Amino acid sequence: MTIRRIIFAFAIATCFNTLLFAQSGMFMKSDTMYLYKEGNLFVTLQMSDKQRDSVFNIYRKQRKEIQTIEGKRKAEERLANYRGNLRKDTLEHLDLSYTSLTVLPSFISECNNLKMLDLSHSNISKLPKFLKSLDSLDRVDLSNHNNIHKLKSAKLKNIEEINLMNNKLTKLPKFVKRLKSLDEIHLSKNNFNKIPTKLARNKNLYILKINENPLDLSDQRFKRLARLKKLRLNKCGLTEIPPSLFVLTNLTELQFSENDIIVIPDDISKLSRLKSIAFYNNRIKELPESFYDLKELNSIDLYYNEIERISPKIKSLEKLKILYLSNNKVYSLPDELGQMQSLEEVYLHHNRLSSLPKSIANLYQLRVLHLNHNRFSDFPEEILSLANLEDLDISNNQLQTIPEALSKLEQLQLFFCIDNDIDIKSRENQHIQDVVASLQMHGTKVSMGTD
Repeated sequence: MTIRRIIFAFAIATCFNTLLFAQSGMFMKSDTMYLYKEGNLFVTLQMSDKQRDSVFNIYRKQRKEIQTIEGKRKAEERLANYRGNLRKDTLEHLDLSYTSLTVLPSFISECNNLKMLDLSHSNISKLPKFLKSLDSLDRVDLSNHNNIHKLKSAKLKNIEEINLMNNKLTKLPKFVKRLKSLDEIHLSKNNFNKIPTKLARNKNLYILKINENPLDLSDQRFKRLARLKKLRLNKCGLTEIPPSLFVLTNLTELQFSENDIIVIPDDISKLSRLKSIAFYNNRIKELPESFYDLKELNSIDLYYNEIERISPKIKSLEKLKILYLSNNKVYSLPDELGQMQSLEEVYLHHNRLSSLPKSIANLYQLRVLHLNHNRFSDFPEEILSLANLEDLDISNNQLQTIPEALSKLEQLQLFFCIDNDIDIKSRENQHIQDVVASLQMHGTKVSMGTD
């Protein structure tokens, strides 16, 4: 711990009666303490919310300063190494983040195989013409840039992806329109309240990531963005999906995770090219019947919602490979689920299931099945027909035994059956040790929670 950190931590402890600790990853909270586990911080005892907020705000600010100082120190070392490199044509990734440069160094023109240029946390003022000659260069990172609004750029036909995250942007920087080959842009963690329609000037733009912006899409115009194929609108405080969005009929991926959406409109079926859709952590109670008309879907993420039932129409999603339906309120599944021959991964944990439809036995391609934290009192025998199953979790139910035939699942790599009502020492369960031994002989990692 540096002298500066010790003095800072001692001041915090003196002011707020805290205890010092050295720890290291995330906030942990209980009634009486807060612990920050990345770097060296403290545990605070009996502090008011206002005091704790003050402490953490001070700490975050100082930590950011420390990261910047450390980043600049490492940046100078990297820059010296780049300058001294006699084989600059071997460089594919050039990291100039945190440098004090305002102009790109001329040696970059020698980096003939450069693919990615990192200018994050920098003061670079221009993307110059000579970058055109670097045919392999197609990605530039300008996240956390210190002067993004004044950045200028030559017409660079080779740049296909640009990262503008964390720049407090409210409008699109002018230089973006000069990137004629741009097909992917990252605008997350800015201050946009509308999706910038000027993106339409980038005729090749297909991927837009604009997560964590305070968006209001109520009168958003999407028509000029009709070429988009992938759109991510995660964590934007959205409560509904505007009707205007459904003109984006070229979308193959759509994400609305971590919003506050309750209803998926019927017009979702207009997005008929969708292959992947995510509504992780919203407030959706049911899926409209039109949802099942999205027949190109191969992945659905509905984790953390309030869904109770799935329509038999799910069988029409013949290309579906991955179904995330965990942390909902699902109490039963339709028999038609067993007709979905393409299913490879099904996540149903943290629901209210007590049985599976017998047709589940027909899912021959199924590799992953998670049923933990449900209400099963009997082991679902249908599972025993899933010859290609590799990962099975049926922990935290009310099982009293597991069947001998489980040992015949020779492809099984992971089997978790923790926290059930299994008395492994009872006469009825004498076979379980043999089942576990047999699975382990096949190479299965078994966890019964009975060590």
